[in-house]
This record gives sequence, structure tokens and C-alpha cells, in this order.
Amino acid sequence: MATNYYQRYLAEGRCTKCGGYLPEGYRYKECDCCREHKKVLRKRKKAEADARKEAGKKAAKKPGYTLDELSRMARERGISYGQLVCELDGSGS
Repeated sequence: MATNYYQRYLAEGRCTKCGGYLPEGYRYKECDCCREHKKVLRKRKKAEADARKEAGKKAAKKPGYTLDELSRMARERGISYGQLVCELDGSGS
């Protein structure tokens, strides 16, 4: 059976993350160091989520062609559909 260190640490006046002793009458459950670390992690997580959201918006704005437009462009250039798609993707061959 696992011990419930969280309740025990709270009762002893210790940090629930690192177990360090807190000053008498301290109003938080974690020491300043652990709270700062938690704050940094929260900011990093939010920044990563924002970056993913921005990347999704950029990918959605990529211009796209319909199948009819692609086949028409291929006919105008005198190449096959597959060759045109390779040119547009940038692979070139």
C-alpha cells in the first residue's frame, strides 16, 4: 500500500513537490523554487500549444488547386499530372 505523502507533507508544513520545509504560516503548498519551476513549465507548455496552433493556421493557408485546375495546367505545359504535382511539391523529378 502506497503512503499518502501529500497529506503527510501538508500536515508537517513541507513542500508537496520536493519535501523541503516551509516557513511557519506559509500560505502555499509548495516552496518558492517549486512554484517558480511550475510557472516556467506552464509558460513553456502554453508557448508550445500556441506554436502548434500557429503552425496549423499556416498550413491551412497553403494555396491549393482543384483536380480540374491541375489537369488543365498539366495539359497546358504538355506534361503528365504526376510530373506537375512533383514540380509543384518541389521535388523536381
